Amino acid sequence: MPILMVTYIQKTVACGYLLITLFIAYIGHDEWQEVEALESENRQFDELRKEINDVARNAELNRQLQGPIVQIDGKVQANL
Repeated sequence: MPILMVTYIQKTVACGYLLITLFIAYIGHDEWQEVEALESENRQFDELRKEINDVARNAELNRQLQGPIVQIDGKVQANL
């Protein structure tokens, strides 16, 4: 095989490896963006969950502080 042919084959293989590397990097970058978007969404859901838990906890504390509620003559009254 002439030296020129070997050099051409080596360059072709090197370009093939370069294209494969660029393709893998592109896929990795795209996947990374998807993961970042999901993580951002998860953080938003976590904040919402924390807010809901705080509201529920405050509502329960307020209910406990108000004491039992009784109904007299069709009217709801707090029995302190």
